[in-house]
Amino acid sequence: MPTDLFSSELSADFKAQLHLLRTKYFDSLEKKEMELKDIIAKTSTCGLDTTTLTDLYTIVHNLAGIAPTHGFRDVGKHASAIEKAISEFLPPSEAVVSELNILSELKDLTKEIRATLETCRST
Repeated sequence: MPTDLFSSELSADFKAQLHLLRTKYFDSLEKKEMELKDIIAKTSTCGLDTTTLTDLYTIVHNLAGIAPTHGFRDVGKHASAIEKAISEFLPPSEAVVSELNILSELKDLTKEIRATLETCRST
């Protein structure tokens, strides 16, 4: 059995595992996109309450941390910007969250996810 981590046998297996992980993550991006669109719709009509803000933070925190690992750096960058904006307000303080700014960032993030999904599907 080869012990060299860069042997052709291990490299092929490793590449296959990475491809599988990236494919699974790619499939999860559509779900995240829909969750974010739901938050945009809810926020547009009802405002940004603490529960929605916490849910949004969880989604963007995960995207910011994991998306770049799978090669989706721009998705991670947009998510990180929203995460940073929200982190100042969790737990809620006397400060007012700029809903307009967060909505704009969310729309940019969902556009980036959609572009990523379309690009990856076409290749």
